[in-house]
Amino acid sequence: MIKAAIKNVEKVEDLNKAASMIDKGVKWGIYHKNKAARLKSKFARKVAAAATTTEEKPKKVTKAKAVAKPKTATKKTVKKAK
Repeated sequence: MIKAAIKNVEKVEDLNKAASMIDKGVKWGIYHKNKAARLKSKFARKVAAAATTTEEKPKKVTKAKAVAKPKTATKKTVKKAK
């Protein structure tokens, strides 16, 4: 059942079904969670590639840059020689 769901992933609907079946496979102990993540990522890339060949490329989402924290003055302690 799981192999049939992940065999021909071409559309987003197929991807959702396959991701669901892969998650169930992890729950049942068929797949390790890291392998499941790799499979889902692989299928997502495959679906995205198929979508870009038939349509325009989607805009790349960029993360906002983190604002640097202001530096605070630190006390320097000097050891006294005894």
